[in-house]
Amino acid sequence: MTYVLGITGSFGSGKSTVAGMFGEAGAVLVDADEIARRVVQPNTPIMGELADAFGSDIITDDNRLDRQRLADIVFGDPQKTSWLNAIIHPEVRKEILHRMEEVDESVSMLVLDIPLLFESGMQDIMDGIAVVVTEEERRFERLVARGIGPSEVERRLEHQMPQSEKVRQADFVIDNAGSIENTHLQVKNLVQSLGVMRH
Repeated sequence: MTYVLGITGSFGSGKSTVAGMFGEAGAVLVDADEIARRVVQPNTPIMGELADAFGSDIITDDNRLDRQRLADIVFGDPQKTSWLNAIIHPEVRKEILHRMEEVDESVSMLVLDIPLLFESGMQDIMDGIAVVVTEEERRFERLVARGIGPSEVERRLEHQMPQSEKVRQADFVIDNAGSIENTHLQVKNLVQSLGVMRH
């Protein structure tokens, strides 16, 4: 049996870096962000749903999704955010389940990297959930270094479950506020403990 571990964390927590560490440890990774980008490729059915919900001007002349325009429409409006999630999340879930079915039984661990894991209600397909946390100041530093303005950071975080609530709901916590070596050690220890738990 393959152990399915969900990895989540607030915007700027370093979640994807940590997911990569599990990959280095031998886990098979599934990236929900990559899937979310794939389901809105040109001429997919979901593009028509998005245009109906948010206006045809979110589709570019070459039939691609204008992500910035969509973000400008959605962020700051809880109702429109809910509409967007209701369109995107079921498609992402469907593709994640499809990829899970394709994983060979010999794989010992499958890691699902899902930013909005709790918000999208995907807890039921996991054996365990690890949340990646960091200090607020550290998170802002990382995001600003990536070229994201402070106001944009705050706006995005407003639409995510608070870090403290994610910690409350998760099975495991990985503190990514320290050195990269310390984070690596936590990942290694978790992988080892899950191996023990399964036997």
